[in-house]
Amino acid sequence: MALWKSLVVVVLLTLPISGYSARQYQCGFMDTSGRVVIPAKFSRVRNYSEGLAAVEVNQKWGYINKTGRFVIRPRFDSVMDFHEGLAVMGSRHKNALAHGMAAAGRLIKGDYKGYMDTIRQGPYDWTWGCIDKSGNIVIPPAFTELHDFSDGLAEATVMRGERRFCTFVDSTGAQAFLSTFDRTYPFRDGLALVERGGYWGYIDKAGSFVVPLHYTEAYPFNEGLAAVMVDDKWGFIDTTGRTRIEPRFDDGGYFHEGLCPVVVNYKTGFIDTSGRIVIRPQFFHVGPGFHYGLEPASINDHWRDKWGFIDRDGKFVIPPNFFKVGFFTDGLAPAELTSTGVGFINTAGRYVIKSQPMYVTGFHEELAAFWLEKRGPAGFSATASVTLFVSVVVVLLVWAVVFLLFRRMRRQAG
Repeated sequence: MALWKSLVVVVLLTLPISGYSARQYQCGFMDTSGRVVIPAKFSRVRNYSEGLAAVEVNQKWGYINKTGRFVIRPRFDSVMDFHEGLAVMGSRHKNALAHGMAAAGRLIKGDYKGYMDTIRQGPYDWTWGCIDKSGNIVIPPAFTELHDFSDGLAEATVMRGERRFCTFVDSTGAQAFLSTFDRTYPFRDGLALVERGGYWGYIDKAGSFVVPLHYTEAYPFNEGLAAVMVDDKWGFIDTTGRTRIEPRFDDGGYFHEGLCPVVVNYKTGFIDTSGRIVIRPQFFHVGPGFHYGLEPASINDHWRDKWGFIDRDGKFVIPPNFFKVGFFTDGLAPAELTSTGVGFINTAGRYVIKSQPMYVTGFHEELAAFWLEKRGPAGFSATASVTLFVSVVVVLLVWAVVFLLFRRMRRQAG
């Protein structure tokens, strides 16, 4: 009788949660003058790519052009940006029991972070495929994971029981070659970084190894060079696998505009393609690489980063006065002087678009997405509450079984 009372309490506690909604936003797009060209009327958006931007309406995703007109109506559960004429799309399938059991298992083990992550995910399994620019499904959603196309191929993952198999597929969804790996990265400079059995190497588009599985850590190629770790030090190889820069750095990165960040004694500097240090290691953090001849870099100011931009000589041409910055695209970079608003600066460091209380991305194809927060209750979504309910019921059942077994053992002992 006590068990049924507990279940009723769980129902009464979780039903109100289903009425809550997660933090909500209204999203739109602005041009490089700061003028709103597509009003904030979408719940979520992605950046423009190949002339189209993904937008969400009523929990379904579609694509708009640069005038804001729908080219692909909202009907997909999840989508990514277009690359090489194709965009990854996801289809979700309700599996409340499996997700509830998974959440309950994490709670019983004391993994509270994993428990909350499972609750927020909701009671769904996902499969992934691809659509073309007309919205036609050209690769059915059959993969556990599917990534953007690069150099004509896309990373794809399937699960067989508990085992994970990674490979590459072409634009029809056919496997490009028979080999499978434990982990993969996209093709760059004609090669893809792959891992099998704890070691990394590089393959060509036929699936043949150009650089054997030799490295315990490595990065993908960019501008013809890739960072690899040898005996706990980082160096660089070319696309033939030949060592171009001897391993002597504590960490490496990617080359952009001929320069690459490297770490020496916990400070970051930059080398050129010959391995010569051209900007001495002095920064705490740097951005993803040089764009427009400028690189985001930070100095430590009383345990709090301050960001600015350096030139190719390592000099701050835009002083490190910002709370946060992005990198330059379309000649502008997002920059926050405080945590209450963000604007855009030009390569001279002057605000072109004044700071406003909103969230923004960088500019892509001369348009930037922005988010305005809608006021309202925040909490679990209705779908997440299903997983919450199932997981709590499972935990109560486990506790009930343990309690009954304990009471039976006491009776037998008495």
